[in-house]
Amino acid sequence: MLNGYYSDYLFHFTGRSKSPEEGYSNLISILKNGLKVSLLSDQVNSKWCEKLKKAGYDCCLMKLATCFTDIPIDKISSHTSTYGEFGIGLSREWAIRNKAQPMVYVGETGFIDGLIRVVNDINLSKALNKNSNVFSDPRLDEITPYLKDIDYYHEREWRITFDSCDIADFVHYDDGRSEEYIYFDKNDLVLIVVPRDYLHKLNNDICTDEKLKGKYG
Repeated sequence: MLNGYYSDYLFHFTGRSKSPEEGYSNLISILKNGLKVSLLSDQVNSKWCEKLKKAGYDCCLMKLATCFTDIPIDKISSHTSTYGEFGIGLSREWAIRNKAQPMVYVGETGFIDGLIRVVNDINLSKALNKNSNVFSDPRLDEITPYLKDIDYYHEREWRITFDSCDIADFVHYDDGRSEEYIYFDKNDLVLIVVPRDYLHKLNNDICTDEKLKGKYG
């Protein structure tokens, strides 16, 4: 760790707006199955995305991703009060190897306007859809999952998108459902974070549950 400014590992917390038992259940599911990805709804709701839409760019496509925080463990309490007290810490090396990216926090600056002008200059709207000025530019679609309003800078967020990750896959069920997960090896797992009251329960579950025992010993 460099002077405590950032962590050597990235945390993923679970249990937001859930009871402790639900948060713990989510943690056990992560340890067994991997990190379940979810839709990034903030792409639709963010200020900068609305600005792009008004300019005629349909670039805010919904992406599947999983999120982490780069906050050092001794500064984590304010984060866990919002996102839950159960989580895992994965090595930074694992995250970078699997194409994780830190978020770019966008304020009311000229950055987005400049980005729009660059795309406008090559006139892609006419090339992709001659009947409309609304289009999806693939370069902007790759950028949007990693942009967030500057109000959230304190979260120090990183993301891995399902599309960009080589260790992501679908799990298919007999009833036709499917879920998407990002996997990690036990050697990449640095920390498991639980409230003190759950330490005995976690230890017991790892020792007695066949899947956990087989995976983590």
